[in-house]
Amino acid sequence: MKNTIIKDESGDRKYFTQIPNIIVNHSTAYEQSLYLIMKRLAGDEKGICYASLNWLAKKMGVHKTTVSKVITKLLKREWIKEIKPKIVKGGRVRQFVIVDLWKLNILNYESGAKMTTSDTLSGANSNGSGAIIDGSGAKSDTKNIDKEDILRKKEILKKMKEEFIRRNII
Repeated sequence: MKNTIIKDESGDRKYFTQIPNIIVNHSTAYEQSLYLIMKRLAGDEKGICYASLNWLAKKMGVHKTTVSKVITKLLKREWIKEIKPKIVKGGRVRQFVIVDLWKLNILNYESGAKMTTSDTLSGANSNGSGAIIDGSGAKSDTKNIDKEDILRKKEILKKMKEEFIRRNII
């Protein structure tokens, strides 16, 4: 059985789990579920845990292939990062770090103007990836990724990072 190590570097893990609004407002239910589980599991004193794809799948109520696909999406959004696999008895263990999104979250929401899922950061929107709202309700279309939308979102994140640097936040 292949295990996964998840490490949380965000420092907000004592007795509860906090999730940035960026995660809540800009992701699908599967992405939210896995992010929350990973963040909670990484919440011990060392910020590390071991979890197999099978265990994560059981916890989420989905197939392990779905968990693997969602991990890939979280990696692409840079909400988690994969670090060098750890060699353990019986093979290698994938290791993940929860990326600290709090500064980005604060910058995005400090005006209070971007509290909906319709802004262009990432995740749920009506332009190609994540949850798509068609007027009759939400449906997931995670296979149809709009490359221009991804490039636009990366440019927005780049500008936000430049603003952090300008403000001496990072």
